[in-house]
Amino acid sequence: MITAVGILLIAILGVSSHFTPVSTRPDLFFAVTINPAFRGSAEASRIVRRYRIGIWISTALGALTLALTAGATHTKAFLLGSLLFVIAVQIFLFLQARSAISAHAVPVTGIR
Repeated sequence: MITAVGILLIAILGVSSHFTPVSTRPDLFFAVTINPAFRGSAEASRIVRRYRIGIWISTALGALTLALTAGATHTKAFLLGSLLFVIAVQIFLFLQARSAISAHAVPVTGIR
């Protein structure tokens, strides 16, 4: 039961991280203020594709780890370890994409 819940949580993390790049305002991309036209560029698509590939690889590895350790004596420890692994990798991937986007940042307007 714990393994199934853990795999579900890891899948939810993967899905929510997959949609992170498109769930913000048009002028905000990986927490960087950009020209909204940049989102449609080939470079932006490449950065998002690389981010999403990493997200799904980390999600698959986390879920696979849990599936292989189902029934182990320390299932809760494996669940926590898998969740922390997936979260850490996804934060790293977000920061890596943010760094790549930073070259295309525009000044923030003072208008709110």
